[in-house]
Formats: sequence, C-alpha cells, structure tokens
Amino acid sequence: MRTLIIGFAALVGGTIVLAADGNASVGGVLVGAGLVACIDGLREWRDDRAKVERDLDETRRLLYAALAATDGQHAASPELAGTVVNALAHHSKLMSQVEARDYAAHIAAGDAATPHGLTDLTRNLIAVISQKLGDARPQ
Repeated sequence: MRTLIIGFAALVGGTIVLAADGNASVGGVLVGAGLVACIDGLREWRDDRAKVERDLDETRRLLYAALAATDGQHAASPELAGTVVNALAHHSKLMSQVEARDYAAHIAAGDAATPHGLTDLTRNLIAVISQKLGDARPQ
C-alpha cells in the first residue's frame, strides 16, 4: 500500500512540475516513476489479497477435517489440533491464540460438550470463512 501512495505522490508531483515549469525531463521522470510505483503497489495489493484468500481457504479445509475427525466419541490427532490452532490464530486470525488453543483442546479430546457444541462452533467458523470468501453458505 505504501508503494501505491508513493507512486501516486510521484505521479501528482510530476504532473505539477510539468504544468508549472514545463520542465519535461524532471516531470516526465516523476510521472514515469509514479506510474511504475502505482502498478507495483496494485500488484502487491492483489498478491496480499490472494494470500488472505488462500489462508482462509486452508483454514476452512482444516476445519472440515476437524469436523470429520470428531464426532463426540473419537478424538482428532494432536497434529490436526495444533494445525487448526495455527490456522485460526495466525493465518485466518479468526480467534486469539488462547481461544484457538481452547477450541483445539476440544478437537484433540473429541469433546462435543463445548458451550455451543463443537460441531456447531466448527460449522459456524466454516460459514464465516465461506462468507468472507464470497462462497455459498455450506449446508
């Protein structure tokens, strides 16, 4: 985003130099540099957005795995639980690390007796992610 702002500033500055002084070399350089920086800034923004979408999609995939692994009688592997903590707290940022650890402890125990039920909480998280990604709400 900073690159986009700098590019826009150079673009405006170059235009002002061209209009005020008629100095084509300085103004042209500033306009050219501004255009390049703006294009780079837009690419960075697009790449950042794509990373956020990949992180959300990966988190949703892990939540589906946790949903399939836990049925109130069977526990998920500690590896899956730890990976879910990482995805929820660091990639998708849907929960704090403490909340994600508490949630994952229920996954690792196969415990459906969370305040709203592990299955309901997991389905709600999947729905939130689907909404953020613009996907249809899962049934």
